[in-house]
Amino acid sequence: MNRSTTSPDHVQSLAIADAKTGKVLWGHQEADKLDIASTTKMMTAYIVCQLAKDDPRVLTDTITFFRIRRPKPRVQQPTFASANE
Repeated sequence: MNRSTTSPDHVQSLAIADAKTGKVLWGHQEADKLDIASTTKMMTAYIVCQLAKDDPRVLTDTITFFRIRRPKPRVQQPTFASANE
């Protein structure tokens, strides 16, 4: 059941289903067999849904991620004793 009028261009497939009935409410290539999403993504979605129970405004929040540039660790060069020592 694909109710999409335009295909999302950044996902292979997706499905939004009613948790109680399992009925697919919306999807994009939702019948395709793919590897499961990572546990981190699944847990993030779960936590957001749990938070939305208490405050639905979390669903409209925008979160911006950026990479923090950390200095590379300095590697200490090994010292070798010379054959004369």
